[in-house]
Amino acid sequence: MVYNRLSYSQTSRGIQDLLACSGSADKTKQNNTENQNTMPRVIIYSESQETQYLPLNEGTVTIGRKKDNDIQIDDPSVSAYHAKLVSFFKPTYVQDLRSTNGTYVNGARVMEHTLENDDVITIGEHKIVFDKEYNAENRAEPEHTVELSNSALHHILKK
Repeated sequence: MVYNRLSYSQTSRGIQDLLACSGSADKTKQNNTENQNTMPRVIIYSESQETQYLPLNEGTVTIGRKKDNDIQIDDPSVSAYHAKLVSFFKPTYVQDLRSTNGTYVNGARVMEHTLENDDVITIGEHKIVFDKEYNAENRAEPEHTVELSNSALHHILKK
């Protein structure tokens, strides 16, 4: 997996947050001042690669097998230009670019879908979790690398 024009931050805290996020939809919204510092990000999981964290700035992010995509996924089940993530103002959506094997959100094949917090996008063998409320100001720097067992990774990918 190669990431061209996007920077990423990898934190062990992010994995812990994901493991504890099953009830995150029920969390109370923070006040408007705190929400102004949030930005969406995606967390990319693959059984053959390490987990990647990518903040989504305003604009379009392309996903596919070709090198000129913003997120390049070297996987034969991924189309050359598979999908794109579009973030303008608050709503972020994923759009399938007529890929051969399809783009799925929470298990359902979609052509276009407005993303909600914790939605899971599946492209080929990769799971991409949408984190709508990532706080870039309070992000923790990596303290150490966290290794997950196959069973723990399988549990995360099933959500």
